[in-house]
Amino acid sequence: MDSTVKRVFISRALAPESPFRKGLEGAGWEVRGESLLTFEPVPFEQLPPADWIFFSSAQGVRHFFGQLPPETALPHALAAMGPGTAKALQALGKPPRFVGDGDPARTAESFLRVAHGQRVLFPQAKNSRRSIQRRLEGHILALDLVVYDNRPRTDVQLPPCDVAVLTSPLNARAFLALALSTTPRAFVAIGGPTAEALHSAGAQPVFQAERPDEASLARTVLNLPFSGAP
Repeated sequence: MDSTVKRVFISRALAPESPFRKGLEGAGWEVRGESLLTFEPVPFEQLPPADWIFFSSAQGVRHFFGQLPPETALPHALAAMGPGTAKALQALGKPPRFVGDGDPARTAESFLRVAHGQRVLFPQAKNSRRSIQRRLEGHILALDLVVYDNRPRTDVQLPPCDVAVLTSPLNARAFLALALSTTPRAFVAIGGPTAEALHSAGAQPVFQAERPDEASLARTVLNLPFSGAP
């Protein structure tokens, strides 16, 4: 491999039309995307009465609706943490009434304007950080519903990379546990909690994307001090 080619790893599978892939490959980078987590459904039996169902991730959407009969009619209004989660809902023909920008603090503030005092069901991972529920405690009635479990993978052979882009705190911890033979020149975090996980583990330098989406992650990589054209 040409040593001048810059290599980036991102902890999620990338679609061919991914803005992250297109932006970096177009700038001459070698891109590899792979989730460092495994996902397993956690069965649930019935839904408690609620006004809203708030989804924090596309995985939550998949594992919630994947356990419901296709003909199930939901009277609830649907909410999505960000555009990626909204896209997963729309793909199922379930357009959300509320879409945040992916940032927990800003999204919680915006969601409160439409859901104050209401019952909100949160399909979530077993080890969820409950970022929206914690911020809105006392302002909504939050109902947690565990629909899947996510755990770090141990079967991944990480490639050498100049930059590691981590898309969740658990992915960050999984990368650092696996990265025995690769030392990135920089880490890019999708948001504050992921940056905090990297800092806590001693990873450096850490750069945080301005927004939690693939286009912003790509811009962050391209704006790194050593990210000139290869």
